[in-house]
Amino acid sequence: MEVIDRDRFRAYFDWLHSGMGDDDSPLWIPEQDRAASQWFMFVPQGGWDSDDFWPWCRQHCQGHVLCYSASEDGAWWGFECREDMVLWSLKWVG
Repeated sequence: MEVIDRDRFRAYFDWLHSGMGDDDSPLWIPEQDRAASQWFMFVPQGGWDSDDFWPWCRQHCQGHVLCYSASEDGAWWGFECREDMVLWSLKWVG
């Protein structure tokens, strides 16, 4: 599982679809009324469909955890605080 910064995340989505990384792109909708994520990872599988997922994130993570894109293949998750990624991964990545 590779961790990428905001610039690489933006460039990747721009590569997938021209303009997707732009500031006014729908890609950034999860950040409305929240702090921007600085670190991102693609997770092929996980237990985030659990009823305990969001309460656990609010209780154990220092910053916001946001889902930016999801498909049958997995999901792109963004983190405000890089430190949250290790604990979150240990708990939720299958």
